[in-house]
Amino acid sequence: MIGYLQTDCVAQVQPPPNDAPTERAPFSLPSEDRWATDPEAPWSFTYAPYEELLRQYVDDQGLVDYAALRENQQVLDRFILGISRLEMSTYRLWTQSEQEAFWINVYNALLLKVATDFYPISPELPNPEYPSDSVRQLGDVFTKSSIEVLGGTVTPEKIEKNVLRDNFKDPRV
Repeated sequence: MIGYLQTDCVAQVQPPPNDAPTERAPFSLPSEDRWATDPEAPWSFTYAPYEELLRQYVDDQGLVDYAALRENQQVLDRFILGISRLEMSTYRLWTQSEQEAFWINVYNALLLKVATDFYPISPELPNPEYPSDSVRQLGDVFTKSSIEVLGGTVTPEKIEKNVLRDNFKDPRV
């Protein structure tokens, strides 16, 4: 079954002209062997696994093939591992727009993880306000699902309210 992902691409918020830092954080993808053999090896944060996932499992209309993604979750798991290993010193080197895009991608990756972990979504008591296969049918998924980021634990609700709305003043949230 295919589901819908509202953001169908890696968020890339364009920075204002004078928003560039003087020093840039490195972006590179460690080889898959290094992920498997040495989880503590030095590396740089990258969107490559997430971009690969979106190319492979999200179509042009933003529909996610959750069944196929569930069968091959290692790409999503690799990106989530990268999120959890990102250091604050690297994050601080990013522009405000890059930081905002990062949080949008963390939010979407976390919900993709929840959707694939519970796929197929079939609640015992469906909420008629949402589609029957929506992650919103999982009850308190927005307050209970969490991910380690920058030394803390965040939920989709915290990302939405405390990070995107409060810190970045994003009116789209």
